[in-house]
Amino acid sequence: MTAVHDLESTGAQAPTAYVPYWAGAYLTPTPLTAGNHTLRVSYRIVAGSYHGDAVFQGLVLDPGATTYAVAPPSKLIEFVGDSITVGTTTSKNALTAYGWLIGERLGARHTQIAQGGACLVATADGCVGLEARFPKLNPNAATPDWSFSRYQANAVVINLGTNDVGHGVSTTTFQASYTHLLQEVRAAYPGAAIFALETFTKRYATQTRAAVTTPIVSARL
Repeated sequence: MTAVHDLESTGAQAPTAYVPYWAGAYLTPTPLTAGNHTLRVSYRIVAGSYHGDAVFQGLVLDPGATTYAVAPPSKLIEFVGDSITVGTTTSKNALTAYGWLIGERLGARHTQIAQGGACLVATADGCVGLEARFPKLNPNAATPDWSFSRYQANAVVINLGTNDVGHGVSTTTFQASYTHLLQEVRAAYPGAAIFALETFTKRYATQTRAAVTTPIVSARL
């Protein structure tokens, strides 16, 4: 596992990346320029090295330095998907995934509800189904439902279906499950714009379009 820390000035200069850093790392051997700076902390998994999720344990500031409140953007976009949304094959995983890049370019808050290898439909051979796990606190366990009152997305982008073919999901089942997922998303975010993407591989494109135009769904999208 490699930790990635992006130390980003709020000015015009590009972010500076520090890779890797672990507990007790000294991030600024070269003093920062005067002014406000932001620290973005993430990590990416290197194959065979996963031993549990990374935990951010805080910062020790130099004498005279203080933290400050950052006003979050007013709009929030939520991305729901599989490894493509996770950014598994990109250089910095979530930080270079399409969802992250879109959110940053639009100046919006953004969150990725995604898992590598996930399907839309939960299958008998173990594929995690986002239809069933979307409302949950943890997609890998029978946890309580997430409290959607904690925030409301202004837009939801769904990109699912790439992995279902490999797990034998029929077109009929896929369409019914996609329709149900759209209903779940609408119930969670009554005022959000919902974008159901055709998968990049064009799999289940007809069924995705049919789910969107189902009267019980289209009347509320």
